[in-house]
Amino acid sequence: MGMLRQSLGSIGVQTAGLVLGLGSGIIIARTLGPSAKGAITLYVMLAGALATAGNLGMGAANVHLVGSGRVTAPRAWANSWWLSWAAGLGLAAAAFFAAPLAGLALKRPMDMSLLAVALMGLPPAILLDCQANLLRGLQRIGAFNLSMLMRHGLRLAALLALVSWLEWGVAGALWAVNISLALAAAAAAAMLRRDRALSLMPSLTDFRRSLGYGLRALPGQLLQFLNYRLDLFILAAFWDSGQVGLYATAVFAAELVWHIPNGVNIVLFPAVSARSAPGQAEELSSRAMRHTVFWSLLLAAAMGLLAGPLVTALYGQDFAPSARALQVLLIGVVAMAPAKLALGHLAGIGRPQYLSYAAFLGLAATVILDLAMIPRWGMMGAAWASSLAYLLVSAAGLYWLKRRGGVGLRKSLFIRAGDLSQYHRLLGP
Repeated sequence: MGMLRQSLGSIGVQTAGLVLGLGSGIIIARTLGPSAKGAITLYVMLAGALATAGNLGMGAANVHLVGSGRVTAPRAWANSWWLSWAAGLGLAAAAFFAAPLAGLALKRPMDMSLLAVALMGLPPAILLDCQANLLRGLQRIGAFNLSMLMRHGLRLAALLALVSWLEWGVAGALWAVNISLALAAAAAAAMLRRDRALSLMPSLTDFRRSLGYGLRALPGQLLQFLNYRLDLFILAAFWDSGQVGLYATAVFAAELVWHIPNGVNIVLFPAVSARSAPGQAEELSSRAMRHTVFWSLLLAAAMGLLAGPLVTALYGQDFAPSARALQVLLIGVVAMAPAKLALGHLAGIGRPQYLSYAAFLGLAATVILDLAMIPRWGMMGAAWASSLAYLLVSAAGLYWLKRRGGVGLRKSLFIRAGDLSQYHRLLGP
């Protein structure tokens, strides 16, 4: 019941974050339009990819190694602090000077001033990820959720000020991201201070230990990021930013379903890492997966039926074409829900490399399908390519869960009457 309460709490916070993120998307869509939304999406995605690379898997290492007691929280924080600034500034400089060459190669020069604004967010983005995952490793799930919620709320407030009021346009939207990252990172540090987890004295031994775990998870994180976002980059290469803006809207809406498995995984990964008795982790994961599949299916079905009215009501008639792409994306998104927990279970029992295997498989499928379908069919080709790639990754993840994780699929995918009774006991007097 404790796991269920924590998972529901995480999903509730993620839902609140979703509402705030939805508000941010509506401000951009209705104030700036599809083309500007597409440009903002591309700059934010580029910064996100660099931040994912720059953390060297330290976030995942903080969850697993601090949660299992192999690295102390102060040493993990100190290592994360120095890594964030060194990697963030180094990658920002490298990306800024490489951008003109990339623009020439793609025959689409970047706006260097907008790129500079986006890259300024790298150090706080890396630090926030490391700190938030350190909170997870300390089993401070509520504090973790609060730090993520603050980021969404701060971004919405900054967008209202910079885009709606001051009319700074695309630059204002990018500054809003940076402000939210910096303030959320500061808030997470304040939360960790209560646990006496702050220190500026790094440990080379612990850093090596963290890298040993993190670098096994990093390829999977990078490949997974590209698997989820590469279609937007390829779409931008063949079509205009308006198509990117429309498709980005469909992607955001479809990924709302993932708030359920993501919320459960926030609790599941550190919980599995802390389990040592035989069979405990397997039972925990199979129960979590049953609930996740059940609610993900219900949400996806409702969204698919109401896609058209929802999109136009929230974003305006200019975004109506996004509804068809949303319906296609939901097929693959709901299939990925149990696979996310399967891969989280494998990482929790010390096998993070399966994240990399799954992501590599998905990326290979995404590249092949995107290049075959996007040039001809635009965002609808991107939607079908992504869904097919997600289905393939889901099948592989569930296979590995059974073979390497020792978790049976039948008891992990189908809800039981006893599972539903837990909600009655939870909500009852």
